[in-house]
Amino acid sequence: MAKLRKEKLEYVEEGGDDAPHHAGQGEAAKRVEKLRKILKKCKNERQEYLEGWQRAQADQQNYIKQKNIEMEAFRKFASETAMLQIIPILDNLILACESVPENIAADNWIKGIMQIRKHFENVLKENGVEPIDAKPGDKFDPAYHEAADETDGSGESGTIAEVIQRGYILNEKVIRAVRVKVVK
Repeated sequence: MAKLRKEKLEYVEEGGDDAPHHAGQGEAAKRVEKLRKILKKCKNERQEYLEGWQRAQADQQNYIKQKNIEMEAFRKFASETAMLQIIPILDNLILACESVPENIAADNWIKGIMQIRKHFENVLKENGVEPIDAKPGDKFDPAYHEAADETDGSGESGTIAEVIQRGYILNEKVIRAVRVKVVK
């Protein structure tokens, strides 16, 4: 069985000049001072570690927020390529619907094609795709319009004379500008 060792504890009182002076008191004071320095160093290190940890926590939270913002932006525009491939199909469907002769417009088959067009437009809208509104007489805006040609048509210079091709916005970003003829 291990032998218990009794150690003698020495209590050192801190005091002013009126404290009794013993032969070992000078050494005890040195040890107390050394312990105070060690304690101060430990407190400083603890504070540095705490601040470092807090900075790391803040950096981690900022990183997570930034990644969430990037993922949301990616999600919003990930479908852009697919939408740009689908929009010409809608353009052709619109042209077909607009060129139906009057004598067959009441036919159920034609009405079905018109319903397909509406459904197509609704699906695109649900996915963030909206047509850009442009008509003759509107002021040309290079942010939304692409000038395909200039014409001597009637109207004020710098206005749209004719819409050649519809444009579209995906989640507030122009993915295809409206192609127009502009009055000189």
